[in-house]
Amino acid sequence: MPRLAALAGQIIEARKPGDILELRAFRPEDIVSDRLVERALRTSADYVASYVIAVAKADPERARLLAEGIEVPWVRPIERANGHSKAVVEVVRLSEYLTNHALIIGETAGRIGVRRLVKKKR
Repeated sequence: MPRLAALAGQIIEARKPGDILELRAFRPEDIVSDRLVERALRTSADYVASYVIAVAKADPERARLLAEGIEVPWVRPIERANGHSKAVVEVVRLSEYLTNHALIIGETAGRIGVRRLVKKKR
C-alpha cells in the first residue's frame, strides 16, 4: 500500500487539477488488482484529508492553505451506457475533495432521514 500511495503521488504531481484517469494508470506492472489500487488511492486521500482536518483544529489558516495547495486522487464511479459503473480517478485539490465528501455524506444522511419519515407515516 505505501508503494502504491507513493506511485500515486508521483502521478498526481505530474497532472493538473481536473484531469481524469483510469485506475490502471496508477497500477504498477506487478499488481493486477484494480480494487487494491482503488483502495490504496482512497486511503491515501482520506489520510491527507484527516491530517489537514487535524491541523485545522490548531491553525485554520494553515489548513486552508494546505487544502488549496495539495492535490489528491478522488476515486469515483461513473455510469456506463450499459448500466454498469466504472471507477475513475480525478485529480482534485484537497479543498474540493473535502467539499465533495461533505456533500455525499449530507445527501446520504438526507436519504436515510427521508426513508425513516416515510416508513413512520404509513
